[in-house]
Amino acid sequence: VRLGLQKINFGPAIMMRALRWFDQVDPRDPLRLTEGVWGALGRYYFLNNANIWLWSLYGNKNPKGLEFIKTNANYPEFGGRFQTPVPKGEAAISYNHRVADSRDLDGMVPVFNEIPENKIGIDAKLDMLVGVWFEGVWVNKSKNIGNYTNQEVMTAGTDYTFGIGSGLYVVLEHMLIANDEKAFKFSNTSNFSGLSVRYPVG
Repeated sequence: VRLGLQKINFGPAIMMRALRWFDQVDPRDPLRLTEGVWGALGRYYFLNNANIWLWSLYGNKNPKGLEFIKTNANYPEFGGRFQTPVPKGEAAISYNHRVADSRDLDGMVPVFNEIPENKIGIDAKLDMLVGVWFEGVWVNKSKNIGNYTNQEVMTAGTDYTFGIGSGLYVVLEHMLIANDEKAFKFSNTSNFSGLSVRYPVG
């Protein structure tokens, strides 16, 4: 159990993280530093390496992760995650609830001081001939704020270490983001790709 200002992050993606809910970690930063969030986090580990997380956050009004609407500071946010081993890897499901506040966006979206928001995420990582992983998130707001009422974020990635010299490590990821008034419509999408190559020199 952890109380106070802390770093909460999870998911297998490295650069294009759909499950970047609570941190601002830059993948280029070797120390993986972030501002952190105020809250309580409890984790329990089962004998088969499955684990369950439960959290409650309070006082984090600034946007976190991929959010662009701040959180209403009068309400706590809460959620959890269950992660379990699967053949050749692991899989998990995550959930978070918060109340957003769009009053400071200058009419960019309809103005509400209370917008209940639910995030549901699934992810999996498998070690086969190459490493492969997937993260998928659905963000739903209970009030109509136009194209930002529903958001889907999906990331797929793979990595492999080539037997060149001391080992050439290559990561490739692709992210799709969709923002629509109706869920899973995919009429307003953006795509991003990332490539990372690492080679030890000493």
